[in-house]
Amino acid sequence: MMEEHFWIFPLLLIAGFALVLWIIYWGVLVTNNYANLQNGKEKFEASLEISKAIIGGIGTSATIVGGVFLFLNFRIANRNLEIANKNFEQTKRKNDLDEKKSNKDIEIAESRLITDRFSKATEQLASNSLHTRLGAIYWLFWVHGDKHS
Repeated sequence: MMEEHFWIFPLLLIAGFALVLWIIYWGVLVTNNYANLQNGKEKFEASLEISKAIIGGIGTSATIVGGVFLFLNFRIANRNLEIANKNFEQTKRKNDLDEKKSNKDIEIAESRLITDRFSKATEQLASNSLHTRLGAIYWLFWVHGDKHS
């Protein structure tokens, strides 16, 4: 999973390095301008503006970092959803195959049952007892009815 997003980490490193260079440049520029101020009120207002800028920069940086992590989280969640869908489709295909096999097994079992009934009924036709022969005829009629229903 990390291999897919490996390109983001060097990009973040370069962006962070550029941000640090910009902050150093900005700090030097502000320090030089701050030193040129004459009275205390201007220095206070300048330090207030510097504080606002620093807090705004921290907020912007936090928003960018949060956006990057949110993007990565969405990408990972999307990948997990794709994997879950693939697993669902594989499970569905397996269940369909299992259902077909079960239906085939039921057909084979029913065919064996009919064959056994037919064999038993034909054996009973050779019996000396009238009731047994009538039962065999009944069984043959029933097997014939089961076969065609």
